[in-house]
Amino acid sequence: MKSLLNRVALSLWHNKRRNILIILWFFLLLYILISVTIISIASRQQVSYLNTTVGNCVIVDKSRDVPGGMEDEKERDIFYSKEIETLTQHPYVESYNAVGFDLGNLVDAEPFIRDKELYALLQERAEEYGFDMDECMLFSLTNTEPYTLFTSGGFKLVEGRHITDADSNNKVALISSPLAKENNLSVGDSITITAWSYMMEVLNKTDSLTLEIVGIFDYPETLDFTVREVGSDYEYPANYIFAPGEVLSSYCGGYAPFLINIYLNETGKIEDYIADMREELGDAYKDPERGEFYYNYIWDEEWYSTVSKPIVEVSNIATATAVVLGIGIFIIILLIYALLLNSKKYEMGIYLTLGESKIKLVIQTVLEELALLLVALLLACLLGLATAPALSSIVMDRPASETNYAIEQQREDIMRYENYGTYSMWNAISRAEVTYSNVNDQLDIKDSIDIFIIYVFAGVIIIIAALAGQVIFFLRKSPAKLLLTR
Repeated sequence: MKSLLNRVALSLWHNKRRNILIILWFFLLLYILISVTIISIASRQQVSYLNTTVGNCVIVDKSRDVPGGMEDEKERDIFYSKEIETLTQHPYVESYNAVGFDLGNLVDAEPFIRDKELYALLQERAEEYGFDMDECMLFSLTNTEPYTLFTSGGFKLVEGRHITDADSNNKVALISSPLAKENNLSVGDSITITAWSYMMEVLNKTDSLTLEIVGIFDYPETLDFTVREVGSDYEYPANYIFAPGEVLSSYCGGYAPFLINIYLNETGKIEDYIADMREELGDAYKDPERGEFYYNYIWDEEWYSTVSKPIVEVSNIATATAVVLGIGIFIIILLIYALLLNSKKYEMGIYLTLGESKIKLVIQTVLEELALLLVALLLACLLGLATAPALSSIVMDRPASETNYAIEQQREDIMRYENYGTYSMWNAISRAEVTYSNVNDQLDIKDSIDIFIIYVFAGVIIIIAALAGQVIFFLRKSPAKLLLTR
């Protein structure tokens, strides 16, 4: 085996100029293929992600009014454990979020305030009337990663980790980067909160709740300027705090879930799921004291055309291009190898005349030519992974712009006709406006690496098999015929 490897190394060195040229050609071809393949994989994953978190998302609430009434007239009720179990144990359900949110206050931290003078004035006036200014908004959730704000509102985790269903009994929280900076907080520190002032008075509560910070998020800066009231600092996304639903609701019942976000596992199952739920739960729940509350199922029927369609087009084009390029480059590589093998017929004939076995010749030739491909592949992979984010930005610029323009138009219509010219994040969340999904113009490449490695490995195996087949085809002739073909 050692002598075989020595022969391979000697042959590669002897033909180094030719080999460098071949490596450059392979590098160019493989770089083009790798770049397109990465974009194809990443775009397909983004479509799948949007499909699960936006396209297949059904939000369920219970309201006193008949379905179809004015949104602002709704009086909602919380969901009980049996209802949640019925809604989430259906075979179509991939995951869910039991959501509750209301005001809160910070005990050992200061809220993020843009206009401190105005805030001080409003706080002074509030104290004159005998109540406190609430300082933050507390969200009780099952999982933060698939929640509407992180999938559709431009929020992004920048440090630490998300809250998951495994944290149901853990006192943990996500806070914003402005709030963390304001109070010199980081992942691993703690923050202490209380329920909103009115609830504290009603329940005669005096205790607080301390949460460990496990993650820090960013959000679109423009949201700071679209809040309902400049002085209501709890409206600023900087003062949103996310915590496990069971922890918050155990501390104060005011944070019990009143929205259930259901994420289904397949497109096109929403209407069937809703029909099954209407059959199991009925149309309404009758509270002995408060009367009937109707089940409402909110979902975005236009998600495909509004959010996903431009990205689907990119995915389809990239995938088709990758397949065509893959086949074309595979054929080109085999043709190059055929020319290289043809130039080695005389050399093979000499080896066979000297008694060398055909198996060793196959192994030697495959190793020689494969070495060139692997060097080119390594260089192409390194450059491809380094430039993929920039390339994806170029490719995604148009579809992302089209998607976000359509979303902004829809948002403006709602602002103009439904909210009297002002936009409130509070109302956007409670109305389940899941089409507010700002699509990134840069695909998430890192989540595509695992699939890409599998593709590369499979491609190398196919090349080895094809190359071995070519060598065996050349060696079918006798040593004399190989020597005469020089």
